Amino acid sequence: MSSVDPRNMPDHVLAFNILLHVAITNIFHPFIMDPMNEKLNSASLESPKAVLRASINQLQRLIVISRLYHPHAHSLSVLSSAVVHVSNTIIRDAALQNQPLQPETFPAVHHSDQVNTDNPNWHFYFLVCLAACQDLGACFPVFEPVGKGLLAMAMRDGSMSAAEANRLMRALEGHRPREVETFGSFVLDFGLEATKQGGGQVKDLAAQFEEFSMHSEFTEGGDFVVDMNDETL
Repeated sequence: MSSVDPRNMPDHVLAFNILLHVAITNIFHPFIMDPMNEKLNSASLESPKAVLRASINQLQRLIVISRLYHPHAHSLSVLSSAVVHVSNTIIRDAALQNQPLQPETFPAVHHSDQVNTDNPNWHFYFLVCLAACQDLGACFPVFEPVGKGLLAMAMRDGSMSAAEANRLMRALEGHRPREVETFGSFVLDFGLEATKQGGGQVKDLAAQFEEFSMHSEFTEGGDFVVDMNDETL
């Protein structure tokens, strides 16, 4: 990737690189998310974690490149997988480090091989993912609820305030008329799906957006974290 000028990268090369790193992510992700692995020595998981992080960094970089230099990238269905994987990682990292996704000083965009996801620029990259969701939804209606589902995940995990999530949701919806939402049956929350099969579906998460938003109005500061082991979810 370092030898390829992103400004001159053909669409098929972009798609191939996305497919490559999505495949790597799908292979190594189960090693990280499987609850049974908690019994293993943490050192034995370092290599899968490093491989997974490297591919997530590359996917994040490819999403930015697609937004800057590929005006028709939203017609590439493979981009949807990159958006879902990167967004999952950003939400999880922000929750684990207790750094909510909120506007920061606009960061400089670099095209180096290593894109740092462990920094306050999370909000910027999350916005890039949401913008990609908006464009992908125009080509693939089944993808429209993904942005809403990601915002619900961010509120649920305490990674984003309800006020910020609602502001972004209004921006996603824009001025388009409300239509009956087309929900897919694909997994959006990989962490929840690993512990509760069927619980990480996009249709369920998108449907919970209003519930999480309303709940926050009755909690101090508008922020809350849902117990992932709650059987009612």
